[in-house]
Amino acid sequence: MSNRSYRAYTMVEVLMVLGIIAVLAALTYAVAPAAKMSANVTKTKSNLRQIYVAISLYREDYNGGPVGDLADLGLPHILTIVKSPPTYLGLSGRVWESACSDHPKTTRQAMTYFPSEGGERLIKASVAHGERLLLVSDHQCNPPEVHVDSPYVTKRGLAVLLDGTLGDRTAEGNPNDPDWWALP
Repeated sequence: MSNRSYRAYTMVEVLMVLGIIAVLAALTYAVAPAAKMSANVTKTKSNLRQIYVAISLYREDYNGGPVGDLADLGLPHILTIVKSPPTYLGLSGRVWESACSDHPKTTRQAMTYFPSEGGERLIKASVAHGERLLLVSDHQCNPPEVHVDSPYVTKRGLAVLLDGTLGDRTAEGNPNDPDWWALP
């Protein structure tokens, strides 16, 4: 017989390695949803910036001013945007969808274009807020349990204003209301 000794792992060593792997898997599982939400928020901010650039170029072509109705502001009518997707203003249709609304039980929601049809509401808001007027907002970047329609629930909203400012705000109220985005 030979005097070979075989080196094998003990049961304690195997259990320690399995325990370490289990702890690392649990930590990764706990961090994954937050990382996904952060990536979706970043994508939504990028989409808002693209929309702002396209609309600001449109405003330059139509001599948009700081106050007034759609024509005075040089903004496109909502029907112009809706009737000609997916490439209106050189943007794909996916840019207008919220990256944060990909919960498995919901369909992707479109971002809200505040000026939509114009009218008195837009004129009053443009007079009150000037270049800080709400342009496009997205309130889908909230956990599924947050009721975004309730005015009494704290929620997160992302938006781009007429002056190009990207807003990321958490407060009670309605993120689709221009006053919600006014400076405190």
